[in-house]
Amino acid sequence: MDLPEIAQTSDGPMALHSTPQLLRKLLLNLEAECRRAGIDVDSWLKPGIDESEVRLALSGAGLSCPDELVIWYGWHNGHTRPVPRTGGPPLPRLSMMSVEEAVDVYTEKLKSKPATLQQFPDFDIDHHWGAGSGWLRLDQNVHGVAIDCSLETVPPRVRFPNEDFQYETGGRFRAVSLCTYVTWQIYGLRQGGFKYNVTTATWDVDSGRLAPSQQAASFF
Repeated sequence: MDLPEIAQTSDGPMALHSTPQLLRKLLLNLEAECRRAGIDVDSWLKPGIDESEVRLALSGAGLSCPDELVIWYGWHNGHTRPVPRTGGPPLPRLSMMSVEEAVDVYTEKLKSKPATLQQFPDFDIDHHWGAGSGWLRLDQNVHGVAIDCSLETVPPRVRFPNEDFQYETGGRFRAVSLCTYVTWQIYGLRQGGFKYNVTTATWDVDSGRLAPSQQAASFF
């Protein structure tokens, strides 16, 4: 599969012609690339779920549901660890949560926010890290991709939350569409930016071999 070109927008880099249909194709290609890298995908990735289940889970948390998330969770609803436990995660630098796990993390943060703000009234860590109210984290790692579920923007905005987000004025840590994120994942696998270390069962990263647009956005 030829990868889409990446164009710059006011909200960050975006894969051209980003649509849910393109995302579906990219995710299947990402899975194939992971198999070629030596990942036992079938032992790790959980089956996908129906659109109604995805939309119900997000609406229950007061979130909108971008169509891209229907494709994302319809592809695989998170991952598990095979037995015996052998490192991970199965996707390059992505510990993919199920929609239920992602919503639980989001709602727990909302519950704890009043107490946190009462103690530290000037510091909302999720907001400062770029994943405040309305932003759903897809990664178990706090440094991982998050998607905007507060607005009905098409395609949706995505971010790479981290402690430097609040200070960034040059557009880093931002992108548009999960198509962009998955395109970067595939590019990294093909070009040697992501290599699966069979000995340690972890991913090695060579940032110089990642897509130039991903490097510029510091989205890794």
